[in-house]
Amino acid sequence: MTTKQATTQALLIQAITVACLLGATQIGWADFYEYKDKKGNTVLTNIPQSQSTTIRKDALTPSTKTLNNTVLKSVNRTDYTSVAQPSMSVPSAYVPSPEAPSNINYSLNKIEYANAKSLGSLKNKWQSRTTSPVVVAHFGDSHVQLGWKIAPIRRILQQAHGNSGRGMIFPYALAKTYSQEDYTSSFSGDWRTANSIQQPPKMSVGISGFVAKTSDNFSQVNFDFEKADNDLGSLQATVYYRALGGDYKVTASNGRTAQTLSAKRQPNDQIGGVTFDLPNTGRDLSFSFSKANSGAASFELHGVNLTNNTAGGVIYHNLGVGGAAFKALLQQDFFDQQFAALNADLVVLDYGTNDLIYENEIPAGFERMVKDTIWRIRRNNPNAAILLTSVQEADYKGNNVTASAQYATLMRRIAQEENTLFYDWYTIAGGHASVAKWRDAGFASKDAIHLNGKGYRIQGAMIAHALLDVLR
Repeated sequence: MTTKQATTQALLIQAITVACLLGATQIGWADFYEYKDKKGNTVLTNIPQSQSTTIRKDALTPSTKTLNNTVLKSVNRTDYTSVAQPSMSVPSAYVPSPEAPSNINYSLNKIEYANAKSLGSLKNKWQSRTTSPVVVAHFGDSHVQLGWKIAPIRRILQQAHGNSGRGMIFPYALAKTYSQEDYTSSFSGDWRTANSIQQPPKMSVGISGFVAKTSDNFSQVNFDFEKADNDLGSLQATVYYRALGGDYKVTASNGRTAQTLSAKRQPNDQIGGVTFDLPNTGRDLSFSFSKANSGAASFELHGVNLTNNTAGGVIYHNLGVGGAAFKALLQQDFFDQQFAALNADLVVLDYGTNDLIYENEIPAGFERMVKDTIWRIRRNNPNAAILLTSVQEADYKGNNVTASAQYATLMRRIAQEENTLFYDWYTIAGGHASVAKWRDAGFASKDAIHLNGKGYRIQGAMIAHALLDVLR
């Protein structure tokens, strides 16, 4: 291959990549067209598409189309020999404050997908405004657990469609880890804990990724939502538990109303749930657990789900576990039981950082693990849409994690093959070496792995608006 041929081939690959990314909502199955720009250069491009129109390569026959009075000739991109970069782009639906890092690729801020089937029940439920809530289950690692990214997604979607509840919470003080951004927790009693950072967890966990176990006659956990935007209001609080060796009594209190229910041992020691009605809840919640009878019983807490009676709104579950790798969901022993009951319309799989940073490579068998995770979700809920993400560009111990780019390419391909949604945050955030720019602008932490609160809120808002573009 000559130098000229190599340069042409590299330019072609770059043009095709950019053109794929600039498609309205597609991963890149749009056909490609050539035209002459004002300088006489031959340009390879895909036609800018509306949110409701998709040009699929497998549905096209060779033809000509017109763009701004310019004839576009359908071409076979594999036979193309001389191209320039596409000059067209798609305007961003959302641009955050001017203070945001200048290297954000706003024009690429979109959810990519192949066809309507990729959206599962999500879009139909969103548009039909049924009485059933739109449920989102967002799994991930420390980028998720912190909640700085999740809070704006939840808020923006609920502002657009109604608030049917905050979703899952856990008393992270029990696990000696950081809480989510809108609440803190405290506890009394002697507890043992496990979570999805352990491979496998030291005790069986469910969808929250955390579990806490006590054998005390009486114990309690408390939640303080002092940083929440509003009071919790009238809510239903479902405590997920396992009562082992005997029944328990659980009392829920919001400081105004207290209610006690029996938490009975379930067949085959499966996870059970008791739901409390707590009207006019302010910022404080507490749950106490006491043995119904004397004996060697023990109680496992698997999380609390906060919902309300608002019909057809959004419930957004933050199911992140700091330090978790992609295999975490496959190691949740109670996932099948709990996830089926969750009835999620969208599942976000937002892992990857902990799989890449230590060795700067994609682990052996990783692709199979991702696909097994997708299949496990679909076995339990075939109608749920699944969103894969690429990772935040990062440095680790002073070295750039170059595998992040390969990860984005892999996850896009898996999304295509498994007909899922894909959100390429790696490229949207600026791609290679972008985390230093986020840090220098004051939007990333000093570790060059995590964003800070300001940075995550930008990311969350961008994800929310990309979702809204798909759902409207």
